[in-house]
Amino acid sequence: ARKILTQQCFLPMWDTDTAAVVLMLINKLYNTVPVYRVTCGPGEDSAKEVWDWIFNRPHSIIEVEYDMKVKSGFTLRNIAGEHIVMPTGKNIHQFDGTVVLNDVAAFVWEKLTLGSSREDLLEAILSEFDVDRQRAEQDLDALLDKLRGYEVIEEESV
Repeated sequence: ARKILTQQCFLPMWDTDTAAVVLMLINKLYNTVPVYRVTCGPGEDSAKEVWDWIFNRPHSIIEVEYDMKVKSGFTLRNIAGEHIVMPTGKNIHQFDGTVVLNDVAAFVWEKLTLGSSREDLLEAILSEFDVDRQRAEQDLDALLDKLRGYEVIEEESV
């Protein structure tokens, strides 16, 4: 949450005093205000349901720990229209080559950089792309299996 808040704020890097104040305020905000990551459908009913959960039933919100995340030392680059996962740092010598991803796989990779569960990834795919659930599940599972095989994601038990 702190990373997302920082990305959404303006940091005047040429003014270190002001940047320090902004970072301090982000940290204070992060430590005092609940931060939620919400996914829902585009309809009005979905938005009303989310509103109800946050403001009328916050005690019912379950804190979710993500069970998959991209390992440090890998980055996604767009090179000549191709989405390419490249090793960085010490991984350059340990990882043999690169991984080319299609648009959907690159979308999943971006979600995995922040950490995500399989179910959250599936819901994100269904809301972003025109695909049926069964096909999305099959393709997502195949992608996750490949990424596990390449040893570029880490998994935590939840």
